[in-house]
Amino acid sequence: MKAASVAIFLGVLPGSAMAFDVMDPKAIAPILDMTKANWVALRSWEGDELLYFTQIESWRCAVAGVSYAVNGGAWLTWNLAPCQVGTPSPNALPEDHLPFIKLPADLLRDITIRVEMTDGQVLQGEYARSEILMP
Repeated sequence: MKAASVAIFLGVLPGSAMAFDVMDPKAIAPILDMTKANWVALRSWEGDELLYFTQIESWRCAVAGVSYAVNGGAWLTWNLAPCQVGTPSPNALPEDHLPFIKLPADLLRDITIRVEMTDGQVLQGEYARSEILMP
């Protein structure tokens, strides 16, 4: 089955719009690169911590895979939700997909994230706990 092409419009300046295909890694990689500081967020919750991947999930239609390493440990795979091809919002998260993992409180000191685009390009971000901890 051939993937449908979906365009999103962004208002860049008042009265102007720019269209791009949410499945095109050449269009999405620069967006992910510019928003790298927001790829992940860490939040305390009921004695544990939740590590959110929401920013990456929002652009996942052009992403082949995501891996991460906590505190310099082994690389783990983040399971992206499937792209909602054929819908008005292909990058909307399905109701049954949670965009976070639960970690023990104070476990995460730092994290490295690798995002592989569907064209093979790899983006990487490294974050200290203080940079991603939500107030």
